[in-house]
Amino acid sequence: MMQDDVDTDTIYQDIKNIQNNKPLAILPDTYLIKMTNGDETNNGYALLHLNRKNIFLVDVLALDVLKTYQDKGYHVSGLGITHNELVDKNRLEEVTEILGDAPIFMHPLESQNYGDLTTDALQPHDAFKGFSIQIYDGLGTDSGDLAFYSEINNGMLFTGKTAKGSEYDSENTSIERPRGADTTNDIAAAENWRRFTATFLHVLPGKGKPALYLTEGEQKDLIIQLGKKHS
Repeated sequence: MMQDDVDTDTIYQDIKNIQNNKPLAILPDTYLIKMTNGDETNNGYALLHLNRKNIFLVDVLALDVLKTYQDKGYHVSGLGITHNELVDKNRLEEVTEILGDAPIFMHPLESQNYGDLTTDALQPHDAFKGFSIQIYDGLGTDSGDLAFYSEINNGMLFTGKTAKGSEYDSENTSIERPRGADTTNDIAAAENWRRFTATFLHVLPGKGKPALYLTEGEQKDLIIQLGKKHS
């Protein structure tokens, strides 16, 4: 996973040593934010627009991080939430208090539970356009799972919990598809991964270490791996 003029070893070392709630630049205009909630550690991501003012967030729900972006004068164009295990109504209300009228995108099966607090992520929205974002449904084993894809940086796939990375301190940069509790949903997710055609250089999971600067062969191998049914 190499690219000319990119020191991936240093990037992965920085990822290994990343501090909670401290945005780390891992790609041009793309930041990783590691957040801990109880025993759970999750990744969030921030995409900075070319105008250097607007940002789009994926799974960033740490209130102090959101406040910092606001205090620094950034405009949050939108917040995408890949799955409902990250939030509850109280947290969404707190997030809304900070972000104001910025849309919070969730799967419609989940957004309907939160009334006006969230927006259907599967409907077109202006917030997606400036960041070349597309939404993918059906790649996870739960019906409310989403993946966010951006054409920026030659393709970035924000998998949420549809796929996870290796441990931060691991030498590996593998990406795996978690086994679902429901066999039917698990099989359907595998089939949807096999149909996935968008090209990407980077996989940014909701948990674990991102996989950066994939070669074309590594991309194809990864899709094959994610498309396998669990035995």
